[in-house]
Amino acid sequence: MSQDYRWTSYHANGLGKASALLTSQAEYRRKAYRALFKAHMEPARVDEIRHATNGNFALGGKRFQQQIESALGRRAICSENRGLLLHKAQLRIAGTPLLPA
Repeated sequence: MSQDYRWTSYHANGLGKASALLTSQAEYRRKAYRALFKAHMEPARVDEIRHATNGNFALGGKRFQQQIESALGRRAICSENRGLLLHKAQLRIAGTPLLPA
C-alpha cells in the first residue's frame, strides 16, 4: 500500500501528516485560487465574457464556436454583437472614450 513507502507523499496528502517538504493540498489550492485574481483583465474582455455568459453563447475562435454549435445542435454564436465588442476593445486600446453600453 502507498503508506508503506517511506518517500511517498501519501503520508502528507492521504493521511494529513505534517511534512516540511510538501505544501498541503488545501494550502496549494488556496494559493492557486488567489493567483487567479492577481492577473488584470481588460474591460473589453470582461464585457465579452459577460455577454457570452448572459447570452448563452460560446466564447472562443470561430472554429470552436462552430464545434459547440454542432455538438449542441443549437445556435451558440452571437454574430451581431461580436463586431461591436471587438470595436469597443479597439477603441479602449486607442484611448478613445466609449459611449455607455
